[in-house]
Amino acid sequence: MMLHEEVPTRESPLPKLLEKTVAGLWFLRNELAEYMDDGGLSKLSGYIDDVWKRAVVLHNQARPFMPSFRFRQDEDDLTVVHLLVLLPGPHFNQGTLVGEVRMNTAVVDGQLVLSPAQESGAHALARQHRWKASEEELQALDELISSATRLKRLARSFPVNIAFTDHGIEIGANYHDPAAPVRAALRSI
Repeated sequence: MMLHEEVPTRESPLPKLLEKTVAGLWFLRNELAEYMDDGGLSKLSGYIDDVWKRAVVLHNQARPFMPSFRFRQDEDDLTVVHLLVLLPGPHFNQGTLVGEVRMNTAVVDGQLVLSPAQESGAHALARQHRWKASEEELQALDELISSATRLKRLARSFPVNIAFTDHGIEIGANYHDPAAPVRAALRSI
């Protein structure tokens, strides 16, 4: 090898992907087709379609819009790419963030491969509502959520309500004792 000989290097396709902004679901699907397998792409497309439908109702007064999508990567975790779903803004490079999808990255035979990230319910809620929680707290939240959903499924004599807000999780079990009004009436005599 000579001293000034150029060595061919493979450039990572990830920076090219991170520079892109894609407008429309069809174009996004075509863009991701080269990075994902058919099963992962179908699952991701269904999830993005659900995010888009919720955004139409919540953020755009039920008027449909063509979403745009932007890719972003965390400085902390370089193996994760975020796909941001944006509501169009007043200018072509502005928009309102209405949803986010996390995808894992891997390089297989020099080809970038994306797959939907698997995360627990508590991790997704913490990310969505921007909760600051430790790993132990998230694990306990997962157990709490699974217990509350099991209680909701099993409860016959009282309703169970589960709500997730920016301030935390609210679980309400409105148990109603049918004999309570009779006891209260007898005590007042």
